Amino acid sequence: MARRSSWFRNTAALAGLLCLGLSTAHAETADEYIHRGVEYHDQGKFAEAVAEYDRAIGVDAQSAVAYYERGLSHFAQGSVALSIVDYNEAIEINPALDAAYYNRGVSYYNQKNLPEAIASYDKAIEINPNAADAYYNRGLCYKLQGDSARALSDYNTALRTDPGLSEVENYNL
Repeated sequence: MARRSSWFRNTAALAGLLCLGLSTAHAETADEYIHRGVEYHDQGKFAEAVAEYDRAIGVDAQSAVAYYERGLSHFAQGSVALSIVDYNEAIEINPALDAAYYNRGVSYYNQKNLPEAIASYDKAIEINPNAADAYYNRGLCYKLQGDSARALSDYNTALRTDPGLSEVENYNL
């Protein structure tokens, strides 16, 4: 499952944009394009979301969030390879963006590239040791590689980190 970055959830400026009700005709900043892209994404309008993120990148080519969010929309469209390109760009700009590593891991997992998925989850966990979903997904990779001991260790860590993580409780080892 894709995960939003904490930047989007915590940015007061974007909440202010919602209150102002800015129209598309007045959007000038990368943040405004990103906000609209997220709205399109959440409505399932992924092509429109990508177009908004393209505009954001046109305004600010150093916006890690624009690349990251575009990666989510590419992934939702089934363009897994493009999502990886965008996550890599986001990581290049902001190496501390744990959600980009996590979602890159999801993309690699979907390509059945387990070593790269594990490496991405490792980095997400290094940045955010409380990323229960990264432990869980890395455990899935280990399980597919036949390493049940490491899978179980990651599942247990995921449950300790987030006791409500139902995916782990329902997984049969």
